[in-house]
Amino acid sequence: MPFDNFLAPAAAQSRTTGRRAFLALAAAAGLGLTGCTSGGANPPGRSGSSAPSVQPPTPTPLPGTDDAAAREQELATFATAALQHFATKLSTADHDLLHRLRNAHLIHVTVLRQADPTVILTSASTSSAPTAPTTPTAPTTPTAPTTPTATGSATPGDGSSSAPAALGHSVSSTLEKLSKLETTASKVYAASAADPDGPDNRHDQLALLWGSLATAAAGYGAACRSGADPGGSLAGGHRADVELPDDADVAIQHLIAQCDAIIFGYQAAIAALSGSRADRAQDRLADYRALRDQLAAELTAHKVTVPASHAGYRLPVQPKSSSSAGKLIGLMETAVLPYFGQWLAVAEPSARPGVLRYLTDTAERVQDWSPRIIVWPGYPTT
Repeated sequence: MPFDNFLAPAAAQSRTTGRRAFLALAAAAGLGLTGCTSGGANPPGRSGSSAPSVQPPTPTPLPGTDDAAAREQELATFATAALQHFATKLSTADHDLLHRLRNAHLIHVTVLRQADPTVILTSASTSSAPTAPTTPTAPTTPTAPTTPTATGSATPGDGSSSAPAALGHSVSSTLEKLSKLETTASKVYAASAADPDGPDNRHDQLALLWGSLATAAAGYGAACRSGADPGGSLAGGHRADVELPDDADVAIQHLIAQCDAIIFGYQAAIAALSGSRADRAQDRLADYRALRDQLAAELTAHKVTVPASHAGYRLPVQPKSSSSAGKLIGLMETAVLPYFGQWLAVAEPSARPGVLRYLTDTAERVQDWSPRIIVWPGYPTT
């Protein structure tokens, strides 16, 4: 069975697939994330009408999105100011980290300023509300002063601060401050993910949006603490259209299939690891085994079929060394995030905080093995 597809959600942004056309462990297994089409543009008015055109009312932003856009702008401003103030003192890793974080937050700002941030704009509708590029070009003119002050590009709501925090006295203290700011943002978003405010028929999509932002911020805080170089580009800069599973049991079936594949991958990777890296991998393998058993018990209690595991899977990376084993684990932990995201979206409200902890914990584990900055963890991305 093809392991290389097991954690690669179908990026069906331009290819519409049916609700049952899943991609995961194998085409025959029929498991994975579904793709659908959605657009953010309003249909054009009827031509030839003698009545004067009426401007549609300005859409009311979804609750919390103005505050979130302001918060994300403040985080971007803080990172930009740190890049400027410590320009000659930054290591390559610190420069790359601050640059990637700044760009990721700017992408979040762009999406949160949409009339409906849960709608993933297609290429046909992006002209009226463009999204930020995956790796925005660094501005040639400074966009923030040495010590950040309030920015006019986003108007904070009642729930956000009026001015970003001041930088630290050193690079390390500044990264520590940024880590705390990211952690605070993650907690705010996590509360919204657990109990989304807005139209009842949008709660699942809102839970996914807020959960993704909470997970991103948690991962960014971990990245600031680790100080690892995140590389030359962002990961997952554009969300792919996604049709959510019918219910939590379906999402759990998909996740169990991924757990089986991850368990196989970890077993292969551990053989090439030693010392503390092997210990971390062993602990994580135990976590996935426990999660799989827990989820299987839930399905059994609901009289829902538990997916069967396969005898073996084709690995996307052969773990022949400690480096390649780490790469394999990083790929697995990164790519399973959308499966936790789908579970979060369709879970019962009382279960969402627990599901979100799985999602955020996984994002932090990604930093241990593959410290790239992920823009939209929990979504399938392109």
